[in-house]
Amino acid sequence: MQRRRKAVSEMLAALILIMIVVAGFSILVYPQLQRYITTSQQLGNGSQTEGTNAGVQISLVYAYAAQSGSVTSVTAYLDSYGTSSFTPSSLIVDVPGAGAFTVASFTITYNGGNTETTIAPGQTVELQFSISYTGAMPSAYYITAVGGGLSLTWTA
Repeated sequence: MQRRRKAVSEMLAALILIMIVVAGFSILVYPQLQRYITTSQQLGNGSQTEGTNAGVQISLVYAYAAQSGSVTSVTAYLDSYGTSSFTPSSLIVDVPGAGAFTVASFTITYNGGNTETTIAPGQTVELQFSISYTGAMPSAYYITAVGGGLSLTWTA
């Protein structure tokens, strides 16, 4: 009888532990899921009016940032689906609560290796740059590419 009570007690403890782990996981993962959904919906909402009028249409497909030392490195994947090319001369990254960072040095890469200065129509490119920001990662930040009389803004 003693052995049976111990087995029931251990099973009950295991079930309670599983419920605690599932609840804790849900509390931690759900906000991240909501952030991902919100960010995904905002990706197409970048300021494209100027670019559309000039035949430049570039959307942000995906972006991620990683901090190392005193800088944050950002990689953004852009899809150019317009009829005209776009040559950015600088980037402005607005981090809410931390201000705007001007980026003069950035890399545009095609096909994982071919570096270019222009984003051609019909291409998907990788845009890499770094900013001197080391605070908490914001839920959203804004990347503005300026060049040729145009400015295009994406929410990342």
